[in-house]
Parts: sequence; structure tokens; C-alpha cells
Amino acid sequence: MTIASAPVNANGGRQSAMSLVKQLSKDQIWSCAHSACSLQIYASSLEMVILDFFNRDRFVLSNGHASLFQYCFLHLTGYKAMTFEQLKSYHSDRVDALCPGHPEIENEGIEVITGPLSQGVPNAVGLAMATKNLAALQPARVPGGIKPDLVHGHIKLNNLTVIYVNNPITCDGSVDLTNKEDINAKMRLWLGGDRRRRREKPTFINIRTVIGLDSYVAGTATAHGAAFGASNVAEMKIANGFNPDEFFVIGKTVRNFFHDLPARGEGYVREWNELVKRYAAEHPELGEEFQRRVHGELPANWKDLIPSSFPEKPTPSRVSSGLVFNPIAKKIASFMVGTADLTPSVNMSWPGKVDFQHVSSPISPLQTPTDMTSPSSAPPAASTATTLADTSTTESANTLLSRYVMEISR
Repeated sequence: MTIASAPVNANGGRQSAMSLVKQLSKDQIWSCAHSACSLQIYASSLEMVILDFFNRDRFVLSNGHASLFQYCFLHLTGYKAMTFEQLKSYHSDRVDALCPGHPEIENEGIEVITGPLSQGVPNAVGLAMATKNLAALQPARVPGGIKPDLVHGHIKLNNLTVIYVNNPITCDGSVDLTNKEDINAKMRLWLGGDRRRRREKPTFINIRTVIGLDSYVAGTATAHGAAFGASNVAEMKIANGFNPDEFFVIGKTVRNFFHDLPARGEGYVREWNELVKRYAAEHPELGEEFQRRVHGELPANWKDLIPSSFPEKPTPSRVSSGLVFNPIAKKIASFMVGTADLTPSVNMSWPGKVDFQHVSSPISPLQTPTDMTSPSSAPPAASTATTLADTSTTESANTLLSRYVMEISR
């Protein structure tokens, strides 16, 4: 996935869509509007209003307290439940409110709950790993725990893009109070600087922003949570070409800027459904397995895999867990487990289990190199991506399915 951050022209109204999101979001995420409009329009399939479209891009808002920013785009891109009236329910006591202070997964267009701090990036990494694992059709063990270096290039999650909103401010003041790291140098070290191989690894975009842009307290800790005040908001509206006496207004120019996104998304869905239909007709068993995984279903006989007898002596829970889980995982290849590098201790091991690794890794069970070209029958969606197996080799069950499984993002 790439992102364009330059100003855009919406039917002669330069930056009008971005200015609108600034106004609707108030003091939430002021200087992110430029990047977000570019992301929605040019670089992703985030506009999918057909909620079960499997090949969509997944957007995770790590800083969940900026949820109003996300709600605005759900409305502008056509999510039917997120009406204009619902935007006004933000932080309200309305029983029908869809705009809580942090994104909730029960609402359309929200992939994960990001209220708990430090959970956004691990959730995004997990989504990217799950897609890779699906395409490889391998039961996998995930090494390590929740830690930021999962984003680095070792496992080559080239379907992951991290947009780092770099405003160096916390509630207490400058980030320098606790952290003086060079984030660009760190990411170059983790991801590598070889441009020729960069497409094999995650994308990290460091965007320098100003918190509270255009306000009296721009760039300070005060802008983190304090209200700007009516007079300051009025001045900001005037500076961005809005009537200071109007509230919650979306003009025709902005509507026109976003109006074709639902139709574009519906086209992606039709092409994807045709691709899956052709695949299921050519490979019925693999097609059935693919649909079962997409819908999170287990084989009908999964309970039969649970042992009927257990030790009579007191048994640690991590041991009893392994007794139950390992026979299931041996037969059902859709499981991923995290062991924090303690596999023997937590008893998560079964015959045929493999570590989650890129296919080029010496310890990967897949020996064929990654094919970095999309199948010719793949839909030309914004999320069109690459297959995980070299289909010129023997067509095993893994390589057959991976020919048709699309990654989430470029």
C-alpha cells in the first residue's frame, strides 16, 4: 500500500474535503486529514460498504481516542449505519450512539477495538500474519509475545503498512521527556535499506504532524485534550473557508469528492466473488476449505478430536491445555498459536507444526520463493496483491489455494 500526502483538488475546491474533516473532528486529529483523504481515495479499498468482503483492506486506528476521525470517514465513504446524525452522538449518552470515545468492533467498518493502549500495532500485525498463514495453508506457531519488533522485516509482512503519526507531544509535554529515539534510523535497521528488496517487507511511513494545527495551542501538550474554545474554533473555520456560524455542515463539493467510492467498492466485490467462484469450481475441496476459514468455521467432527480420557492426578492448566488443543491442531491446519518462545513449557507442540516464517527462511516449510506477481485472473482492486507460492512448481494443496488467495494490501 502507498499513500499520497499532497493537497488534492475536489471539483475546484482545493483541500475542501480535508478541511471538512478537520472541522468535524475538532481537536481530535487535525493535521492527519491530508494523509487520510489520500489513503481513502487513492491507496486502499477501505471504502467497502459490503461488510463481509474478505479481500478488503483492514484499517486499525491505534490511537483509539482519535475515533471521531475514523467515524467521519466511515460516514463520508458510505457506511450506512454511520449517518450524519450519528456523528453528532460522539461521546454522548444516547442509547443508540455508534460513536463511543474509542472504536468498538460491534460497529460497521471497525476491525478491532483499540481502546487498550499499545494494542493497535499488534492487532494490525496479527491481521497481516493471519492473511499470510491462510495463503500458505500451514498450521503455525508464532514466536515471541506482544512487542514492537514484530513489525520489522524478519517475517517480511509486505501486506502491512504502518502510518506513524509523528507529533512529538504527550499529555505531559514533549516526547523528549521520555524518548529521544531516532524512529527513522530504527525502522531502517529493522526493515533494511535495500530499495530492491523493500517490496518484500512492511512499509513504515513517518508523517510529521502538528497537534492542534491552526489553534492557539498548536504543537503543545494543551492541545492533547483541552477544548479550543468557541472563538478559536471560529477563527479556524474562517481560515479554512467555512462559515463560523454554521455547525455540522457537509457541502456538495465534499460529497462529490467521495461519492464514487461505494460503487467502486461494489465493483471490487463482484470481481472477487467471480474469482472465488471459478476457483471453487476448479478445486471443490480447496474451495470448501477456503470458505470454511473465511467464515471461521471448524470441521463438523472437531469435537471428536478431543481426548476422551485425562490424567487423574492434578495437572497444570498449561499441560491440560496442550492435551486438548494439540490433537485438534494436528488435524485442523487453520490454528495459529503464540508461545512467547516457550513452546515446550506451554505444551503447544504437535506433529506437523511449523513456525510462522517467510517462505525464503531456511526454517520455512515452504521451499519455493515468493512469487511477487499477481495471478492474471485477480481483480484489479486497490487491494490486489501477491500470491505466496511459486505456482510453477508442483501444484500441492498449499500452492493451489495460495494462487487464488489475495493478500490484504500491496
